[in-house]
Amino acid sequence: CSFRSLTTGGIRVSTGDLVQQVESAAARLDWARDRVLQVEIFNSGNFLNEFEVSRLARKAIFEKIAQWKTVRVALIESRPEYITASNLVPLRQTLAQAGGKRLEVGIGLESVSDHIREGVLRKGFGRAEFERSVSVLAALDIDLLAYVMLKPTMMGDEEAVAESVRTAQYLFDVAAGHGVRARVALQPTFVVAGTDLAAHYLAGSYYPPTMEMVCRTAREMAESGEVHVGLWDEGL
Repeated sequence: CSFRSLTTGGIRVSTGDLVQQVESAAARLDWARDRVLQVEIFNSGNFLNEFEVSRLARKAIFEKIAQWKTVRVALIESRPEYITASNLVPLRQTLAQAGGKRLEVGIGLESVSDHIREGVLRKGFGRAEFERSVSVLAALDIDLLAYVMLKPTMMGDEEAVAESVRTAQYLFDVAAGHGVRARVALQPTFVVAGTDLAAHYLAGSYYPPTMEMVCRTAREMAESGEVHVGLWDEGL
């Protein structure tokens, strides 16, 4: 994905700087006019990882979210290993005390197939770890957002559509089994310079999903549950 090119390269960002980033972004909004119902605290990584975002920073950021009256949902993103009760309870409580705002946690499962998730995307966690995370969210009454990549590697268009639809069905089934409210974020793969995928694209052996593919996949996925479609290039 090449997100590493957008990061600090491992240099830790101070709590003050993180809070200032949030304040700067919030200052550009007219909360009453824009009716912002949901905010996503995106850090190109894991919001619940102490090294990336300290507990003190998380607390300060969520105290600010609690003050934004129009906001009903706060979304954060994390790998499964950081999704624990000790990390989540303080955030959920802060939101609950602010008029019942909801907390939603995004997890990048991307594909239900092990050979794609591990062999191609090298996610570093399996379905067992994902399902454990969902059980933690269920116990704490926290919502789930699960990411699904459309055509993340060389494959036929029909195969790519079927893979994403199958992944969405798995995600909704797991969520329903745990009693968790869930939605799926369909992420059409885009080609980033300097990656293996870019080499295949330049060689003519890969092309990214078309808009027709995205629409068809979203329609089929939506038969199983709520689907959000992302079409942003992440600044890459």
